[in-house]
Amino acid sequence: MSDVSDENELLERLLTADTSSELVSLLDIVFDSNSDQIKQWMLSEIAILRGTPIDLIQTEQGMEDVVTVLGRTAHGVF
Repeated sequence: MSDVSDENELLERLLTADTSSELVSLLDIVFDSNSDQIKQWMLSEIAILRGTPIDLIQTEQGMEDVVTVLGRTAHGVF
């Protein structure tokens, strides 16, 4: 899959998911509003999540898990 396809998929999934403002805020904090790093992280397999954040945010539980990991990261818990 090309970078353009990945970016389009990411944007489409973020727009169709019940994206919380908390998720967006945490992404901005953790990645210092760097959209390239946010895209890379959202599309990467994250071991502790056992999946990609972009796939996980499609469900309520997955969204909670992603927000929890980002929150812990933002506060230096990991």
